[in-house]
Amino acid sequence: MNLTKNISNYILVCLTALVGDNLLAQEFPISAEEIGIVPEISNVRISPDGNKILMLKRKGSDSSMEIRSLIDATAPVNELPHSDGFYTWARWLNNDQIIFRATVRRRFKKRNQKVKKTADILFKMNSDGTGVSNIKSNVGYFLDVYEEDRNYMLMTRAGKVHKVNIDTLETEEYDSVRPDGRRILDNNDVIRAVIVDDDNIERRIVEGKAYYRKYKGSYWIKLYEHRQRLGLGYTKEDTFKGWFTYEGVTNNPSEIYVSSYHTGDKLGLYKYDVDRKEIVEKVAGHDEYNIYDFKFDDNNQLISYRYNGDYPVLVLLDDLGRKLARIFSKNFPSSVVRIQNETEDKSKFIVFVSSPTEPGSFYLLDLNNNKLELLAYNYQNLDVEKLSKMVPISFQARDGLTIPGFLSLPNNSDGKNLPTIIFPHDGPISRTNWGFNTWTQFLTSRGFAVLQMNYRGSTGLGQEFQQKGFHEWGRKILEDINDGTHWMIDQGYADPDRICTLGHRYGGYASLQVNVLEPELYKCTITNSAIVDLGRFMNRLTSNYIESKEWSPRESSPLHNAENIKVPLLVFHGSRSEWAEKTSNKLFVNKMQKRVNDITYIVYEDIFKNNNVEFFTEIDSFLAKHLRE
Repeated sequence: MNLTKNISNYILVCLTALVGDNLLAQEFPISAEEIGIVPEISNVRISPDGNKILMLKRKGSDSSMEIRSLIDATAPVNELPHSDGFYTWARWLNNDQIIFRATVRRRFKKRNQKVKKTADILFKMNSDGTGVSNIKSNVGYFLDVYEEDRNYMLMTRAGKVHKVNIDTLETEEYDSVRPDGRRILDNNDVIRAVIVDDDNIERRIVEGKAYYRKYKGSYWIKLYEHRQRLGLGYTKEDTFKGWFTYEGVTNNPSEIYVSSYHTGDKLGLYKYDVDRKEIVEKVAGHDEYNIYDFKFDDNNQLISYRYNGDYPVLVLLDDLGRKLARIFSKNFPSSVVRIQNETEDKSKFIVFVSSPTEPGSFYLLDLNNNKLELLAYNYQNLDVEKLSKMVPISFQARDGLTIPGFLSLPNNSDGKNLPTIIFPHDGPISRTNWGFNTWTQFLTSRGFAVLQMNYRGSTGLGQEFQQKGFHEWGRKILEDINDGTHWMIDQGYADPDRICTLGHRYGGYASLQVNVLEPELYKCTITNSAIVDLGRFMNRLTSNYIESKEWSPRESSPLHNAENIKVPLLVFHGSRSEWAEKTSNKLFVNKMQKRVNDITYIVYEDIFKNNNVEFFTEIDSFLAKHLRE
């Protein structure tokens, strides 16, 4: 293929000037069916020898696995449909066998009634689709391929690790690991760390533990234990004091890699001495942003990490990494590139490329033949020419704090006096990143400007910025959102009479509560599984991060401020939502139905599980009524 021409068709420079008439909507907006589906291609993986690839494919409720040869163009492609559910995950065990997980629908009798139930089941099969067999739960849970001999895999069960023959499923004990938790292996397939995360809402405890051992058979060292009970735990001032997260092993068994705020405001990578219980060396860091996603080579040397500034950045450090960086920079200059997996000899790579105007493409990079081949688009029917750009912006909050964010404007628009969506992210300990977003693209294709901001408390910008969100759930975070809205008006992007808020969970809470702070600022609000009662929410979590002497949970809860929310509402709720209770949401809706003429309440059993088509359809109708009048 003509790579240069293909890339130019699909990768657009995000700072290109917006020209044209101020249109309310594009002539051919993106349909809900085009963009609301689950990505059609996922889990693209190359075999260890580089001779075959597999990928999972979805089309509506249909699911299949495709396996094809990379060395014989005439070889038939194996398309393996899943007739009883759908594939969720797959990987190569060796060059000829695959392990995969699938969600399977089963019928069983309960109280003389036939009931449908889904279950996630582990299978293995040959690469030609033969020899499919269920890996029974009594064998254990898949941990990793046994790299020393790929005829075996490592499975965990009841605190023990077993080496399991792939063909016969015969097991032999490989290691005994206590405590139970997420096991982390070194390059020699030795479990060196165990991470235990326990978020027990019923006991009102949030805790995390990490254990480490120097070699197989040595005693376990507790690296840290974070435990918070309601009303106890860290304060605003010392939350980050001494905090670190295990990241990997070094060549010195007494030292490990950890991420920490040890020497400054930004999260960096350090070496930690487990005997001395102290950080001894800084390995990597950035002056402005937290770094994360650390990768190490077979010799336990750092070879890459990421950080999110205005744009996501991948830093590659070794000779191979620098070669890859040159290739990525040349061919994908305005995109985010992720290496999905690679061959054993590191000559072939599966690469995923995305940007706001590129929903996601999988490429095969062959270094031996100096070849880059497009394998598949994960949204195969989406017209990328309809996608809008996403531009980094910043504004000043009322107290002078700089709030970064991203602005997306519709194509064929002069960017002035537009109907606008304010879209705060969930969390609030989270962030919005530059990249492809189905919700944003759906909205901009209909003529809406979209503002997403990283309000105080968002991650990635250092501990000081994150700490500024402590005790500010119900006040300054909301003021940041409203200040962003005023900035949109002052800059001329937003029509002040046509602005709507939209958010999920905490973003849904904020989308409602900003109406209480400034009742005349917004025209409508859309929420999904919103937190509407902070008091009840705090009783299920730890309070010290949320509560403040400056405001009370009651006065900052939409449920108790229904009389001050006067805008039309579209309220979605998942009946299985853990954080936003259906009872509280229903009570809020009942209150609002007595006060506003236009409120729509829609409950889904498994919200977001399969697709967003129904959401987008409802949102389209709602916004057409309230922002296009």
